[in-house]
Amino acid sequence: MSVNVDKEREFRRRRGAKIEKAMISMSWTRAQLAAKSGRDIRVIRDLINGEPTVQPQSIQDICQALKIEPELYPSAPEIEVADLKYGAYARNPYKQYEGAFFAYRRSFSVLGVVVRSIFEINWDDGLKAFSFRETLPDQINTTRTLEGGEFYVSQATDLIHMVTIAEGSVRTITLRKMREGIMRGCILWQTDRETYYQPAFSAVFLEKLFGFDFESHKQLVGLMKEGDSEYDRVSRELGIIEKSTLAVATPA
Repeated sequence: MSVNVDKEREFRRRRGAKIEKAMISMSWTRAQLAAKSGRDIRVIRDLINGEPTVQPQSIQDICQALKIEPELYPSAPEIEVADLKYGAYARNPYKQYEGAFFAYRRSFSVLGVVVRSIFEINWDDGLKAFSFRETLPDQINTTRTLEGGEFYVSQATDLIHMVTIAEGSVRTITLRKMREGIMRGCILWQTDRETYYQPAFSAVFLEKLFGFDFESHKQLVGLMKEGDSEYDRVSRELGIIEKSTLAVATPA
């Protein structure tokens, strides 16, 4: 039996249950519903039982008597697709990207230190694309959450781009598509020096968080130093990305 036949049968069953519930809520018997709708009681029985023989006009008459919206055919599920400028990607194949990730990169200002932050990725109905926000270290024992940005997926390459724009400053994170819960790539932004801003570049990777709880995971946002738990693993992963994932132009 085909999947479509099963779906059609389930639709008729659910529609029949909805009609029976509406009938009971009005304290009508099947005979009373037949009289109110002008349809034979056998049609009422077949409709409630999910039989395929009931005609659309009969369904409309019965639903009108019950003052409910008639459902004549199964509705096709709406396919959510990002706007063209974001890559025209369908949401469903990228469902695994929704949720939270720990992000790791090297510090731009302190040698040997790794920064751990949280990225939350969600579908934005208004944007018609995935969007994200980042919670990252601020001052000692505090965090701050960026307003976030937009999520671009290339259909022609294996890359994802996460872009934040604020007051003319642009931060771009370019990642390989997820493999085994990890996205690897680089981050390009502007770092603040004492008297000027400087272009800054670092390897970065995002690692999927399961059982995410913002308040508890937020406690792990911060700076990781040599000797800290997870530091060696994270530093090795960043080293691999720097050597084999990124292409950096160098003199001959």
